[in-house]
Amino acid sequence: MINIRAIILDVDGTLLNDNKKIGEKTISILKQVKNDIKIILASARQFYTIKPYLEELDLLDNDNYTISFNGALIVDNKENQLFSSRISPKVLIEIDFYFK
Repeated sequence: MINIRAIILDVDGTLLNDNKKIGEKTISILKQVKNDIKIILASARQFYTIKPYLEELDLLDNDNYTISFNGALIVDNKENQLFSSRISPKVLIEIDFYFK
């Protein structure tokens, strides 16, 4: 038997339907498995724009995680930062210089 420990779901275009809502069947299934499998939402969005979906799925706890900013920020769902990657000031200056 396969031992699934986590599911990572992209928010836009995967978890959300065309109306930017999570389907009732999806909500039901994810709520059924959330105590046995980590449900991790991933998005290019900022964390606070993902938070309403975490609330809807009852995932606002320290035991689940969210990947935001295309992987540049990983937090537990109590907003404790686990990983962050930022563009260095030197690179920003080089980009600014390039486009002037």
